[in-house]
Amino acid sequence: MSTFSDDILKAALEIADEELRDSEYDVECPFCHKPFSAKEGLNTCPHCNEQVNLNLDIDIE
Repeated sequence: MSTFSDDILKAALEIADEELRDSEYDVECPFCHKPFSAKEGLNTCPHCNEQVNLNLDIDIE
């Protein structure tokens, strides 16, 4: 693959990674088992106020 193609692929993967990390996900609280929307990182459940860490293990290749 040429350098230009490599650069385009790398840029596209970085954009995809950033979009995934900035998105909200529907999750279930592990404490009260109620659904809520969360982003990557530390979130507070709006139902029980417990802190929930959403860890996205993204490996785009």
